[in-house]
Amino acid sequence: TRARSEDYVMSLRRGTRDVLGHVDMHAVAGLAGVLVGNVQAPEDDSVKTLISTDNGNEWRPIHPPKNSKECVARSKGWVTKTGHACSLQLQGGHKNKGVPTKWEARQHREVERRWGPVLSSATAVGVMLAVGNVGERLRSRDGELSTFVSRDGGESWAVVGEG
Repeated sequence: TRARSEDYVMSLRRGTRDVLGHVDMHAVAGLAGVLVGNVQAPEDDSVKTLISTDNGNEWRPIHPPKNSKECVARSKGWVTKTGHACSLQLQGGHKNKGVPTKWEARQHREVERRWGPVLSSATAVGVMLAVGNVGERLRSRDGELSTFVSRDGGESWAVVGEG
């Protein structure tokens, strides 16, 4: 069948994508309606991660692990020590371009870094594994990223491997 424009609705504004057009969004396997996506913040173009539990109707930042060193819980949500909004930011599996080495420059190639996407499985309902960081925005340097696991469909997270 042919898709019609009225069959689709806007789900995530300012969603990020790589140069090939792949969108940074993950539908959590085994949990209907749970989505994780990256967006570009309008104020500074930084990338931030959001989660939806209702098929993309409403999105919110992901709560950081309770024992996070970067964030503290306040009455209005999680904040950094300087008072800025703080949440868990996850890599979406897209390519990040870097500076080419001499050999790559001679070959006219660009360095591409890719961290794994958010992982989930219908046979392990609620379990999610992802690479990312806790803070105001998504970081992309090796030493700044950690591995996180959720056992409840993204409601709570724990660090399983640092930097």
